Amino acid sequence: MEKRESKGSLLSQWKNRDKNAINAGPIIEKAPEDAIIPLSSNQQRIWFLQQLYPENPFYNYSEALVFKGELNVEVLLESVHKIIERHVILRSYCDVSSNGPSIRISTAEVPIEQYDLTHLSHERACKEMNLRMEGQARKGFDLAEPPLIRISFFRQNKDTYTLFFTIHHIIIDEWSVGLLKGELAHSYQKLIQGEPTEDKTSADLNYLDYAHWQKKLDVDEEQLLYWKNKLAGDLPPLNLQLDRRRPVRPSFTGKQAKLPLSADLTLKIKTLCKQLGVTPFNFFLTAYYILLFRYTGQQDILIGTPVSNRNTKGLENVLGFFVDTVVLRNQFEGEISFNHLVKKVKENTLEAFSNKNVPFDVLVKELKVERSLSVNPFFQVMFLYHPEEQLPSFGENLKLLDDSEFDTGVAKFDLTLSVAEKKESLTLMFEYDTELFVSETINRMLAHYKNLLESIVKDIQAPIESLTMLTDEEITFFTNGQSNEIDLFARNNSIHDVIEKVCETKPNTIAVSFNDTSITYLELNRKAEVLAAGLRYKLKGRKEIVGLCLDRSIEMIVGLLGILKAGCAYLPIDPNYPLERLEFVLKDADCNLVVTHSLLNEKLTDGARELLLIDKIKDDVPGGSIYENEVDRSDIAYVIYTSGSSGQPKGVPVTHGNILSSTAGRLSFYEENPEAFLLMSSISFDSSKAGVFWTLCTGGHLVLAPNRIEQDMEAMAGLIEDQQITHTLMLPSIYKLLLSHGMISKLQGLRTVMVAGESCPQDLCLSHFDKLPKTKLYNEYGPTEATVWCTAHQIQKSDAVLSIPIGKPTANSELFLLDKNHKMVPWGAIGEIYVSGPGLTPGYINRPELTLHAFKQVDIPHRGSVRMYKTGDLGRYRQDGAIEFFGRSDQQIKLRGYRIELDEIENVLLKIKGISGAIAQVEEVDENTYQPSLSSFEDSTDFWKELQENLSVDEIEELLGTLGKLK
Repeated sequence: MEKRESKGSLLSQWKNRDKNAINAGPIIEKAPEDAIIPLSSNQQRIWFLQQLYPENPFYNYSEALVFKGELNVEVLLESVHKIIERHVILRSYCDVSSNGPSIRISTAEVPIEQYDLTHLSHERACKEMNLRMEGQARKGFDLAEPPLIRISFFRQNKDTYTLFFTIHHIIIDEWSVGLLKGELAHSYQKLIQGEPTEDKTSADLNYLDYAHWQKKLDVDEEQLLYWKNKLAGDLPPLNLQLDRRRPVRPSFTGKQAKLPLSADLTLKIKTLCKQLGVTPFNFFLTAYYILLFRYTGQQDILIGTPVSNRNTKGLENVLGFFVDTVVLRNQFEGEISFNHLVKKVKENTLEAFSNKNVPFDVLVKELKVERSLSVNPFFQVMFLYHPEEQLPSFGENLKLLDDSEFDTGVAKFDLTLSVAEKKESLTLMFEYDTELFVSETINRMLAHYKNLLESIVKDIQAPIESLTMLTDEEITFFTNGQSNEIDLFARNNSIHDVIEKVCETKPNTIAVSFNDTSITYLELNRKAEVLAAGLRYKLKGRKEIVGLCLDRSIEMIVGLLGILKAGCAYLPIDPNYPLERLEFVLKDADCNLVVTHSLLNEKLTDGARELLLIDKIKDDVPGGSIYENEVDRSDIAYVIYTSGSSGQPKGVPVTHGNILSSTAGRLSFYEENPEAFLLMSSISFDSSKAGVFWTLCTGGHLVLAPNRIEQDMEAMAGLIEDQQITHTLMLPSIYKLLLSHGMISKLQGLRTVMVAGESCPQDLCLSHFDKLPKTKLYNEYGPTEATVWCTAHQIQKSDAVLSIPIGKPTANSELFLLDKNHKMVPWGAIGEIYVSGPGLTPGYINRPELTLHAFKQVDIPHRGSVRMYKTGDLGRYRQDGAIEFFGRSDQQIKLRGYRIELDEIENVLLKIKGISGAIAQVEEVDENTYQPSLSSFEDSTDFWKELQENLSVDEIEELLGTLGKLK
C-alpha cells in the first residue's frame, strides 16, 4: 500500500517549498465538461495490475478513525456525505472503451453501514467490529462498478465510536487521506456550530483536471536520459533469504511486524541527523541499505520508494492518487563508513527525486525491462518514512484518537520497511509477503535493524561491514554449534584397530566384493597383515607415507588396510594420472615406496622409488614382526591431493584421530549402518572414505563398483539389486541419471542414499520421493580439510520448496559463518563457511604459506581463539538452523564432484602452443545436450597432447564438457 511521504521526500519538500517557485510552475487548466478523461499514468499502473488480479484487495486502503467523547453521529455522517459530494474522485469508477480506461463519475450516494454494538461486552464488541472491518478491508473492488469506497460506522459504547473507510488506491493516496480527515473535522465543527460549510466551486481544480492535463504532457527527455544512465547494465535481483520458494503467480498476502525504538535511541538518531545534515528519511534509508548489504553481500542494491506528483500549482487540496514510484539505486563497498554512505545516499536520493516526473511504466518500457508476474521489474523491497501527523481537532468534547492504518493483510512487495514518527518516538515496521517469509525471520530482521541503528549511533565512522547486528540469542547459538555426538571410537588410537576388532567378531562375513570376487573379513585381515609385515620389513619400522597405486580391486582395499597396519599413511594414486602429475604428487609427499601391481609397474619404472608389488608378496615375510610399532591418533592415516590454484595439487594429511572422529559421527548420525555399501568414487577422492571406513568398521559388505559404471545406468541398477545394496554415496548428477534411466524396481532395496560433491537440485529431491519414497535421502557437505564431511541433512520432500540445505554440524564439527573480517554474520546473512572440530586436518604438506592462509586462529565471543579452516564456500542459516550453500567466494568450482580451480585450468591452457591468454568459466548445459568424450578428440593434435600430459583422464573428461567447443 502507498504510504505518506517522509520529511526527506519530494512531498515534504513540496509542503515546505517556496511559494514563488510554485507560482512559477505549470498551470493546470480545467478539463472540458464533455471530455472523456483517461486515467492518469499513476492510475493506469494500478488499473493494469488490478486487472491481472481482479479479486485481490492488494490496492485497498483502509483506515479507522476512532472517536472518544460526545459525538453527534448525524452531523459526522452528514460531513462524510458532503466531502464525497465535494470531491468527484471519491464518486469515480473506471470505464473501458476502445480508447482504453477512463474516469467516470457516479451520481449514486455512497452508503454508510451502521452497527450498534453497545449491547455487547467490550471484548465481544471489539471482536465483532474487527471481524466486520476485516471483511470490508479484504473484499476486492470491481473498478468498473461504483462506488470505489466503503464506509462503516460502529457505536461501541456511549462515548467510543469508529468510522472505518476502505478506499481503492486508484482514487486516493495517503496525503489525500490527511486532507480528508482535515476536511471532515472542519465540516463537523461548522455543522455543529450551525454554520454553512464551504462548497467546492466549479472553478476549483479536481483530479479529473489533473488527469486530463497530465495526459497531454510529453515525457521529459532529460529526465528519461538520467534514468537510462542510472539503471543501465544488469539490474541485480536482491538475493534476500526466503523461507519459501517464490510462487509463479503471487497472491500478495502479507502481514505486518512492528518494533518501537526507545525514546533514548530516537533522540540520539534525531540529534545525529542534525549533525550530519541529513533527514531521518535518508538516515533510515541508509541503514536499510546496510542491512540488505550485510544479508546478501551485494554491493549494488535497488530500493523503491513512493513519491508524489503534487508539486504543481493548484493541487494542494485535491484528493486523488498522485503517487508514483522512484527507484533508488546505490552502489557501495563494505569498507565505506556510515557517515560517508549516508551523504552518498542523500545525494543520490535528491537526484532521483529531481528526475521523478518520468512515470514508472514509461521507465519499464523505455528500458525494456523484462516483466514478470512474480517479481517487480526493478526492485523487490520498498522503504517509507512517516513523519508525525498532526491530528485535526473535532472540538473540545470530542477527540480523534491516534489512528493507525488498518492491516489489510496484503503485501505488494517482498518486504517494505516503514519508519513512523509519533509522539517523539519512532516505530519500525516490516510489511512482508507471507508466501516468502515466516514471522520469525521478520522479527529477527527487526532486531538486526535495531542493533544496526544502535551500532551506527555509537560510531558513524566505522566501516559498515563491521557494524554490530547480532542478537544475544544468535551469539549463544553460533558459539555453541557443535553437534556434541558421542564419539564411539574415542578410545581407539587407529582406524585399522577398529577394523581388526570387526575381523575378529565377524571372520566369515563377506567384507569386500569386486565383480565376481569376494573376500571375508578373516581373509582381508590376513592379507593385510602379510602386506603390513612386508612394509615394516622394507621400512625397518619407519612411519612413512606409502603410495598406493592400484586399479579398483579387492587388492586395493587390502593395500589400504595393510599400509595402515604397518603404521604408515597411504597416498592413493590414480594409475591413469599423467606422469607429470603422478611424479609431482609422489615427490611432494616424499613418498619413497609405492604399493602397486605388476601390471602397473611400468608407470613407476624411473627408479626414483622402491616398488612393492602386491600380487608378488609371499606370506612368509622375514623379520616383519620385529618392527611392530604403536600408532597414535595424531599419526597420519592417509594423504589426499586436491586441486591447486598454481597448477600444482596440494596434499592434505588426514590423521587417525580425524578419520576416527569422522567415522564415529556416522554411527551417531545415521539410524542404521550399511549392510552393503556400493562404493562409487575412487579412493583418490576423500568421499570414498565414507564408504570404506564406515562399512568396514561396522562389519558391512563393501561393494566396489567397476570403472565407468556410471556410464551404464542399467548396469548400476543391476549391481544394486544383485548385491542387495542398502547404502551408497554418489554425486547428485549421477543419482539423478540413475533415477531417470535405471530400472526403479531394481533399486527398491536401497535404504539410504547420500549425495555429496555438488549442489543438490530440487528436481532430484522430487524425483527421489516420487520413485523411491521409502529410501532415505541425505545431503552431505565437507571439504577434504575437514575429513570427508562436517554437515549433513536428511532431505524431506518439503525441502524441494527452496534450495536443499547442506544441514547442521555432524561428527562433533563446528561451523562458523564469518565475514571477511572474521566476524560472525547474523542469521539470514551470507558468510564464508569456516569449519572447526576434531575432523580438522593438520594443514598442507610442504605448503606452509597456504596452510597459514587456509587454517586460521579466529577469536570467537565467549570462546577465545579457535582453530578453523577457511573453506571458501558461502552459506547462510535457514530458519530451522540448517545451512544453505551459496557457491564459492573464489574461483574454485565443483564439476561433477571434481574440485577444480579455474586458475589451474587457465594455467594449463596457457602452456599450450599458440594460446597467449585464457579464461575458464563454467557453463550450465542440459543433461541431454551432447557432451564430447575422449573419442571426440582422437586426432593427435598438439592441443590434445598438451591435455594428455597435464591432466588426468578423469580431469580431461570433465574439462571437455566445458571446452568441447574448441574442437
